[in-house]
Order: sequence, then structure tokens, then C-alpha cells
Amino acid sequence: MIRRPPRPTLFPYTTRFRSRGAVLTRQLQAFARPSERLDIGPVDLLEIAERVVELLTRTVDPRITIEVEDEPDLPLVLGDARLLEHALIHVGTNACEALAARLRDARRADDPPRMRIVLTARREDESAGEPGAVCLAVIDNGIGMDEWTLGQSVEPFFTLDPSGRHPGIGLTLARSVVVRHGGVVELTSEPGVGTEF
Repeated sequence: MIRRPPRPTLFPYTTRFRSRGAVLTRQLQAFARPSERLDIGPVDLLEIAERVVELLTRTVDPRITIEVEDEPDLPLVLGDARLLEHALIHVGTNACEALAARLRDARRADDPPRMRIVLTARREDESAGEPGAVCLAVIDNGIGMDEWTLGQSVEPFFTLDPSGRHPGIGLTLARSVVVRHGGVVELTSEPGVGTEF
């Protein structure tokens, strides 16, 4: 009697790729067909930032420091808390990827990898007729980006990740959320120094 070798199972691989496909599909739907209505209400951005830091800290290299800086008496903002949290997760994840790449650069061993979520308030300027606003910045000392990469970074599907784990839509979605809330996105970066979103 001839015994045949067992057939290799593809189950773990198909399950993993199906899961990735489902996540990508949801992200594409969110980008292509944003919901008609925002669930607007008072939002504590400090509370959201602290939740995102707790989430990211569980998943990143322990050598990466993530912290929140805020002003006293930071006002609440009106917005969709769920979408704002998702946007901050996307930007924070992007920063952590840059910091992970920085860890592989032995030349910067004396400069510990660090990400800061900085919250500052711009008070209402009644004389100029401008409403008050809160600025939320994610600042990292990662690998940074050159001018061309910086210009492409918020374009859909732009990614520098050869593994395909990150489809290059996170910053695009984050910018979309900010714009839908009437906000403005500013992105600066310098190679070898870091990035601020």
C-alpha cells in the first residue's frame, strides 16, 4: 500500500488574506462613500488621544515612547468622536511605522524614538470674527520624508511598505475626516528628522 503525503493546508493563509481583504474593503467603502451624516456631539480630544495612545502602546516596539501633551482647560469640540478616533489611529499608526524604521538606523541610537500627540487650543478671536479651534498634532522623530514623498503621502494607495500590509489609504482617510469636520490639514516633514501631521 502506497501512502500519499498529506496535502498542505492553505487554511491559515486564506483566513489571513480574507481578513486583510475585509479590512481593505471597509476602508475603500469609507473613502469612496463617506456616510451622509456625521454623528455630531461634544468631543473630548484629550480623551480620544489617551485611548489611541493606550491602543498603540500595546502593539508597537517597547522602545518607542508615545505620549500626550495638552493645554490646561482644553475646550471640547463638536464632531463625530468615532471618526475622529479612527483618523488619529491612522495617523498614529503611520508615525509608529516611521519610528520602527528609525529603530533600524543604528546611526541614531542616541536619539530614542518618540511620538507625541500634542493638543493646543486656538482661542476665539472676536475682533477677526474667527471661531475658536483646537489643534491636534502628531509629531514623531522617525525617518521623515523628502519633498516628493511628502506630496504623495496623502494620495490614495501610496505606500512605501513592500509587504502589502498597509495599503496606503490611512492618511487619505484621516485627511478626509478632518476636512469633513471643517478642519485644515498641515503636513511637514524632513528626512532624518521626523514628521508632523
